[in-house]
Amino acid sequence: MASFSRYLATSAIALGVDYGLLLAITRVIDDYRALVAAVTYMVGALVHYHLSRHYVFEPGWLHHTPRREFAFFLVSGLLGTLLTAATFWACQVAGLENVTAQKAAAVAVSFLATYLLRKNLVFRGGIAAV
Repeated sequence: MASFSRYLATSAIALGVDYGLLLAITRVIDDYRALVAAVTYMVGALVHYHLSRHYVFEPGWLHHTPRREFAFFLVSGLLGTLLTAATFWACQVAGLENVTAQKAAAVAVSFLATYLLRKNLVFRGGIAAV
């Protein structure tokens, strides 16, 4: 369970980067909010990868092939990006225009999916015991 709490803390840091950028950019460009949300999510995902690799997961099955490990992490990030953009789009279609509410919905949708994918595929066999 300790690895989940570290993952949660890492996610909070990455979310802070993502959300801060989202708010800053949507103050200037609000017409393409789903696209902006996807881009800022990927920036947060890069922060998340670095922190996950060093503070959440022990070296897993891809540790000796860091490019492959990053590629697998990136794929999980792309899934999260698609879920985030789709959630923003669905919120706007439904008439929910508040960016904070949209982001909260997107986090709820993408967080668990990416955690499970990263734990069971990207860093498989490398869950830290602390």
